[in-house]
Amino acid sequence: VRRIPPGHALILREGSREITGYEPVASLAVAAPQVDPVTAVDGVRDALIEAVRARLTAPRHAPETP
Repeated sequence: VRRIPPGHALILREGSREITGYEPVASLAVAAPQVDPVTAVDGVRDALIEAVRARLTAPRHAPETP
């Protein structure tokens, strides 16, 4: 048994096999421009703070307890 790489499919037809890709294999991480570590950490921190704020201000689905 062997693993098929991510983004690929195993096709079996008439006794033969074929492994074909169905997703782009290029990593999106290498396409981003280089950012210095301090700026990157600041960006991640700001995004996390905004995500938590959005979560806390979103309507709650569970009823409040008295």
